[in-house]
Amino acid sequence: TYHYFYNSNNEITKVVESPVKEKVFLWENGKVIKTEVYTNSVLTQYTLYGYDAAGNVGEAAVHYRQPDGQLKLATLFVYLYKVDGNLYKQLIYSPIPDTDDYHLNETRTYDNYLDVENPFPMVEILPHKNTQPNLPSTYRVEQNGHDILYQLSYEFSEEGKPIKRTATYPGGSETAYYEYY
Repeated sequence: TYHYFYNSNNEITKVVESPVKEKVFLWENGKVIKTEVYTNSVLTQYTLYGYDAAGNVGEAAVHYRQPDGQLKLATLFVYLYKVDGNLYKQLIYSPIPDTDDYHLNETRTYDNYLDVENPFPMVEILPHKNTQPNLPSTYRVEQNGHDILYQLSYEFSEEGKPIKRTATYPGGSETAYYEYY
């Protein structure tokens, strides 16, 4: 069970994930600029966010507590969007030690969006921002020399809401079912 807390501006301020783990959201000018994760009241991770000109999260720099107690940058996510606000690419980098350079570890591409509202985005950067307002029909993962293309198909309820998503890829498929309360 997750417990969500909001301030008087209806901005998310905290998510309690368990009795020992919580995430705090820090806001500036109407945007989350930083999240902090506390485990047993100790800061174990923080993420800094940058935004593109359209107000979408353009990057997230994730820092983790190291065994020596320092908090170091471990992963840099870069997000690219289509003009309609749908996430197009997610690039995942790691810093190269002792340099100012980064290594591209993985690219995820979401494309061929349907003109259908998406209540279940595949990528959640921040809980209050929908990165995929529409349903994607392709998803590609490029990592470690592999290039896997997933074809996404959907079944809908009589109300037009997605109730089933099937991801077909070379060698198999996966199905997700959605229920509404």
